[in-house]
Amino acid sequence: MKKNIDHYLLRPLDRRRTLMADQKAIVSALKRLDDRTLGNAVLPVIAKAAKGVRRNGSQGSLKDPAYIKKQVVLSEALYLSRRISRSEYVYFASSPVETINEERWLDGQFNDELHEIKQEIEAIDKESGLLPDQYWPRGQAPDEFRGRYNALEGQYSAVIERHFMAALREFGLDELANLRERSPDEFDRLRERGRRSLHHKGEDIPALKDIVVRHEEEASRAASAKAYTAGIILLGAGLEGLLLIRCLRSKKKAIRTASALPKKLRPQFPGDPTKWRLETLITTCLSAGWLPRVSTEYAQYAPAALADVLRYMRNLVHPGRCARENPWSETDERDYRDAEAIYVTLRSKLLGRRSLTDTAP
Repeated sequence: MKKNIDHYLLRPLDRRRTLMADQKAIVSALKRLDDRTLGNAVLPVIAKAAKGVRRNGSQGSLKDPAYIKKQVVLSEALYLSRRISRSEYVYFASSPVETINEERWLDGQFNDELHEIKQEIEAIDKESGLLPDQYWPRGQAPDEFRGRYNALEGQYSAVIERHFMAALREFGLDELANLRERSPDEFDRLRERGRRSLHHKGEDIPALKDIVVRHEEEASRAASAKAYTAGIILLGAGLEGLLLIRCLRSKKKAIRTASALPKKLRPQFPGDPTKWRLETLITTCLSAGWLPRVSTEYAQYAPAALADVLRYMRNLVHPGRCARENPWSETDERDYRDAEAIYVTLRSKLLGRRSLTDTAP
């Protein structure tokens, strides 16, 4: 009898989606898994073909549409198989198309459209006193020529851009062409992220700054959507990034300090702070003097204790721990605002007068 009563009293407080919605989700999930499987299956074949074209090609392979097409297809297979991210795909797929478009421009294939524009620009250059091998930097032509000069530069760039858009579609990248047409800033943002991801690995501090800023922004968006647990998890991850940045800025001291910690806090990989646990990062920064006490009119706060509070709140993401230590409770806005207050306070101590947008390490 008690078992039946408990079963009734402990029925779910939140209802899941309907069975029909579950079925649609399962079909969609299986299709996505099939896409990944197919991408992985065809990737070796496509990679081998692309390598063959590159090996057999001449120095002019970047002008060869067959070579460019192989590179584009390879990037699509890499993306489909989840070997590269969306931003890496945007860069990897568009770069060879940018290259062949530039080669076509340099080869004079756009001259019919550019001839009159170039003549007008050259006339302004001559009238303004420039020598044949000189040019005005963008936006720096003399006042009396600037308006017309800028307009001509815009027309010139528009021709190159129009051909680039056509080239994207020529090589089957209609989605990227539409993205660039609809939202050029988003296209450029993704392309730059992809470029950095592929060409600037190992730049830990700049990458961490970017990660922390994104975590802060996503935490704020999560809280706006009342996803307070998600927001707190992101703030905890952001704090870990801030502590890690501070350790990397003084890496030798951080390693010495961490190596002298009690055994249970000592890092398993002392030479690589990026592999340290959050608890180790907190204690290292405290022991190194990078987390001074915070004083207000009413109290003094120990930063390590504040960090431990945020760490505890973040760790409730583990279902076992949450069921054991905080069952049936919901994370609400008050919890999120407390976590946010701790995060902002600790960030001010860890960064000092620096900003996450500073270029200096």
